[in-house]
Amino acid sequence: MRPDDVLSPLLGDTASNKSFIKFGNQPAILENAPKELTEADQIVLKSFPVETIESIKQTITETQDCLMESVSSLQRRMGFQVSRVTSAVSHLAKEVSDNLMAVFSVLATHSHVSDTHLLQKIARHSTNVSTLGIMMSILRGDDDRTISEIGLAGLLHDTSILFQPDWFVLDPVSRTETARKQFRSHSLASASLFEGLPGVSESVIKMIREVHEQFDGSGFPFGKSREELHSGSLILNLADAFISLISPISGPPIVASDAMAVLCHHTTRGAFSRDIFQIFLDSVSIYPVGTVVKLDDKSDAVVVNSNRKKPLQPVVRLLPNGVPEIDLSYSEFRVIELSHVGESTKSRRVSRASLGKALWRSELDIR
Repeated sequence: MRPDDVLSPLLGDTASNKSFIKFGNQPAILENAPKELTEADQIVLKSFPVETIESIKQTITETQDCLMESVSSLQRRMGFQVSRVTSAVSHLAKEVSDNLMAVFSVLATHSHVSDTHLLQKIARHSTNVSTLGIMMSILRGDDDRTISEIGLAGLLHDTSILFQPDWFVLDPVSRTETARKQFRSHSLASASLFEGLPGVSESVIKMIREVHEQFDGSGFPFGKSREELHSGSLILNLADAFISLISPISGPPIVASDAMAVLCHHTTRGAFSRDIFQIFLDSVSIYPVGTVVKLDDKSDAVVVNSNRKKPLQPVVRLLPNGVPEIDLSYSEFRVIELSHVGESTKSRRVSRASLGKALWRSELDIR
């Protein structure tokens, strides 16, 4: 499967472009990264200063910890620390605004969740959704209040699951219809925890309820469609889908470039807002910064920038030394194939047969 096959409805005919991903006949199996390129940090640090990456990682971790501590306080009936959480979201929003592409690189190439505790994995998922939601809101040109509300809704949308995380350890076969119905309504349960709290606006509550609603009405819990949805919900729905693909709470991650192709395919079918996806695609490229690719001369290169109008032709630096820098939109004969996904863990490729499935929620066995 080639992304230009998937992207044509959105981008026009890309078949004439010399630069595209060569998937060839690769099967959709788990693949090991080359031994010398197994550390994601080493990949990303070829593109960004170490202090930038460490600052981003620290901010994301601090936001995750704040969420867990605030939920623990709520569980102990000591109240929810709204001001502390909103302050953490504001700090996160500033980090994202200051280092937009580096933040996305951290999300996309550090996709493996190292936390072993289930609650930490769930909290990290919510934090990543919040981070990506903030990024997309900034890219859309939203004002500061809207950006903060989207970030807060993304952070809180799975709070009810933190109260009942057992869903993720159940064998899918053992999940009863009652359990499935309960999961389908978890966003409503999350919203109910914060209704009426000072500092949590009605817009945030509405977005929490609608994170899993799809643009075409195929989502849950109510099957709402575009006319009924908050514009921030459209952002969070896409953000949640992308994070669920590249960094699932359970199961192996999907290669980030494949995840982009999956979302593009479903966007052309109406599941996601075309406008929101186009903003996302134009800004981050099919190849997230930090992705390692192989050129047609068999050399490896790391993506250091995207080309807004040519997402299949990013700017790269040759490895191992990171020089020279090549803008593939001006290079007629360099054909890219995915070389490495920036992870020490195994990441799944997506076959053409699986492209039409709602892979971002298939691990939850939602029907």
